[in-house]
Amino acid sequence: MNKLTEIRNQELMCRERALADSERREFWLTKAEEWAQRALDEIAFSIQGKQRRKPSVIPQPREFSNVLVG
Repeated sequence: MNKLTEIRNQELMCRERALADSERREFWLTKAEEWAQRALDEIAFSIQGKQRRKPSVIPQPREFSNVLVG
């Protein structure tokens, strides 16, 4: 099972616990949101890694115009 699937499963378990545990519903929904954010972070990390490996993502010289040399 990949990391994103594991994270989404944790989120789902927290949401299910929120439905089952009315006394701690807010706690479990908060935890579910934390897992949802981790999933988004994992997706972003994955996209960034793929972009770094593509040769077409090489920065153009104009992007370095504000960097002082020397």
